[in-house]
Formats: sequence, C-alpha cells, structure tokens
Amino acid sequence: MSVDRVAGYPDYTQAGVNKNIPWAFGRQYQKKFYKTSPIPLMTNSDFTADIKKVGDKVIIQTIPSITIKQHKVGGTMVMENPESPSIEFNVSRSNYFFFGLDKITLKQMLDGKEYMNRCSTDAGQQMNIAIGQEFMDDIYDKGAAENRGATAGVESGNINLGVTGTPVVCTPASILRYIIAAEIICDENTLPDEGRFITLPPIARGVLQYSDLKDISMVGGTESELRHGLLNKPIGKFKVLISNQVNKVTDGGNLCYNIPFGHISGIAFATQITEMVYFDKLESSNGQAMRGVNVYDWKVVTPKAIGNLYATFDLGL
Repeated sequence: MSVDRVAGYPDYTQAGVNKNIPWAFGRQYQKKFYKTSPIPLMTNSDFTADIKKVGDKVIIQTIPSITIKQHKVGGTMVMENPESPSIEFNVSRSNYFFFGLDKITLKQMLDGKEYMNRCSTDAGQQMNIAIGQEFMDDIYDKGAAENRGATAGVESGNINLGVTGTPVVCTPASILRYIIAAEIICDENTLPDEGRFITLPPIARGVLQYSDLKDISMVGGTESELRHGLLNKPIGKFKVLISNQVNKVTDGGNLCYNIPFGHISGIAFATQITEMVYFDKLESSNGQAMRGVNVYDWKVVTPKAIGNLYATFDLGL
C-alpha cells in the first residue's frame, strides 16, 4: 500500500502515470518444500553410467550356482559346466523440463541469472519427485510371492503381512512386531544384513514415537541421507526410510500403504541426465531458456530380495 499524497502531487508509483518507483522485490526467495525420494537407498544404481538414451539396454551378468556333490572313495567325479544367464532390461522411460524467459523480464529482475539457476534446481527436484512416485507405485508387488500376503515366509509360510481387505494394523503396540516380521522374511531368504531397508509413510514416524522405541524420531546421518528420508537409528537390521511417496490406497474406508522392504540388490535402477542445454538466444523470442532430458528405468532383478507389508496405521489417540 502506497503512502497517501496531497492533492495534485504526482504519483510516481506503478499505480500512477509516471511509474518511476519500481516494485520492491524481496532479495530472499520463498523456501519451497519437496517430497523425498528414497530410490537411492532402496536400489542398486551401478548401471547408471551404462545408459545414454531411451532404448539403451542394460545387461547384468549373474553369478552361476555351483552344485556341491558328495565325494565317495573310488567314485567318479562328474564335471559340470555352469551357466549364468544374463538379466537385461530396456531403458524405456524419460521426462524433461524446458523453460524460458524473455530478456526484458530477466533484466527487470534483481538477479535474472540467479532466477534461471533456481528454476533449473527446482526442475531437477521436481524430476526426482516424479520418478520417485512412479517407481514406488510400480515396484511394491514385483517381489516374490512368498514375501507378501497373509501366508508369507519362504520357510515359515505363516507370517501375516496383510492383504487387500484385511491390512495389518500398525499401532504403537504392534508396529515393531510387523517390522520384525518383515526382517524374518529377509532372514529366511538369506539376504545380507548390510543394505536392508524398509520404507515407511510419514504417519509411521508418529506411531513409532508412541511405541517402545520412542527415540526413533531423532533424525541424523549425512546430508545426502537426510534428503532421502533416512532415520539415524536402524530398527533391527533395517535402515528405516520415511517417504511420502509410499504407494497408498483406500481399502474399506481405511488409508492403506504398500510398504516396500528388502535389500538393495533386489532392484537395479539406472538414471542419467542425457541433455542439459542453456539457450542464450532463442529463434522465436529475445530471451533465454534451459532444457533438460532425463532417461531412467528400473527392474526387479532379485525378486526374493523385495517384500511388501500392506498396512494401515492407528496412533491410538
């Protein structure tokens, strides 16, 4: 709101005819909050450097299984020729950003160059969010059948991880029990201790705060880990990730979540920014622009290393 003027005094603001006083821009940008993508802590990304464009094929070599036979004195040893079929997947997903501003607008801003840089940073964040949601909505049912459902367990076969219509209910009294059940699934599949994860929705943090593990809310770790929602304290052998991209559905009036867990060896993930171009001059207008193309894809390469806990949450309030 401008200060009142006496009658007949010229109006130099943007609302008047003279317009000599510019609008005042704050020199600090309003902070923007982004969803966290847990993909880097849930997958094996060793193959990222191998892709350059959509249509590339990633070929993963496997380790053959050697048969151990019992030796008997005087017996003949039979030699085997081990096979190691390769796993392959095509990179078939991509997305992009492309934005621009005319030079007059950029010059009128206090920091036009910095504005463009901030736009590109935001575009990168938004790209990660889009990929993360697509990933989480796709992988939750791609693990081994023995790692989900009401009769889970490759050995026990009687661990209830929830099914459509009857999700498990995670309360402060029961949530640790279900996380331990998921850990048993991993143990029965002989998954390595290092590299295990479970990715929970934000409400799970609150349920954990009310549980016997009250200090789980203390978040720490490296800056990179914090960006991906990693809690500082593991539960059992799991790194605990908190993400608002966990797949969710409405089931019988309850909000239910498909919670992935397992080992990072279960999913191969490849992503690459293959084109980042800055346009200092545009053909159709006098301005500047930036464009980026990201190609990416994933594949569940070890189904026994991925499980799903189908749960709803009750804080008990």
